[in-house]
Amino acid sequence: MSFPKVEFIKCTGGPLLLTLLFSNIQATAQVCVPDSSYHGHGLNPDSVTGIAPAMEGYYYLQEVTVIIPGDTMITIGSQTYNAIIDSVILKDVIGLPSWVEILCEPPDCKFLGDSYGCAVMRGTAPFGSAGDYVLDVATINFGRLNGSTHISPRDTAFGYYTMRVMPYSGLTEVGARAAPLSVSPNPAFGRLMVRFGSDKHGTAEIVIFDQWGGSVASVGIHISEGANSVELDGGTLPQGLYSLRLSFPDNRRQASGRFAIFR
Repeated sequence: MSFPKVEFIKCTGGPLLLTLLFSNIQATAQVCVPDSSYHGHGLNPDSVTGIAPAMEGYYYLQEVTVIIPGDTMITIGSQTYNAIIDSVILKDVIGLPSWVEILCEPPDCKFLGDSYGCAVMRGTAPFGSAGDYVLDVATINFGRLNGSTHISPRDTAFGYYTMRVMPYSGLTEVGARAAPLSVSPNPAFGRLMVRFGSDKHGTAEIVIFDQWGGSVASVGIHISEGANSVELDGGTLPQGLYSLRLSFPDNRRQASGRFAIFR
C-alpha cells in the first residue's frame, strides 16, 4: 500500500508534514520486529488485507510493519516534484478503542526515510465492546522538495483499517442435538485440547475454519462413549481467530467452539 495522496503547500521554513496518526503511543523497549516478507510502502498488512479481529474477553495482538520510502512524487499546483522523505511520525489513530495501546519500534514512533519499522496494537477487549471500529489514520512527514526546499502538506486523516471486536463465545451449540465442547488453552500459542462428551463410539471429524469461514484443516478421529479429549497442533495456523466444528459418528449431531491463535 502507498501513502494516500496529500496536497502540499510550498513554504520556506516549515518541515514536510505528512501525517500518519496513531493514538495511545508509548515509548518502551523493542516490542516488535518488521516483517521482511512485506514490500509495499506504508502500512502492512494493507487496508485490503486488513487486521485480525478481536474477541471480547481475550487478549489482542496485531503487528503492523511500516515501510517508509526514501522519496515520493508530489504535485503542487500543476507541477510535479520529487520530494525527499526525511522521516515520518506515527502520531494517532482516531476511532481506536480505549483498551488498545500502540507501541512502536523505534520507540518514539519516528521512522526515517528509506527504512523499515513496526508498531503493535495490543490489549484485552472488555465485555460489551463488540462492534466494528473504523480507524482513521493520519501521518506527519518531514522532507525536502528537490533536495533542499522544505515543504508542508495539510494534515490528512483517512479511514484505513476496520477493527472488528467479536462477541464472546466460549461454546457454540449447533442444532437441536448439539453437544457441549470446550477448547483450551484459549488463546493458544501452539497445541490445544478439545474436550467433549459422546453417547456413541465411532469415527468423527473435526474441521477448523478461519475467520472468513474457509476450511483450513480437518482431521478424522476415533471417539469413545463418554468423555473424550483430542489434542490438536495449532502451531501451523497463522495468528487469528478460528472456529471448530465436530461432527459425531451418527452424522446428526455437531458441536462447535471458537479459539484464538497468538504468536
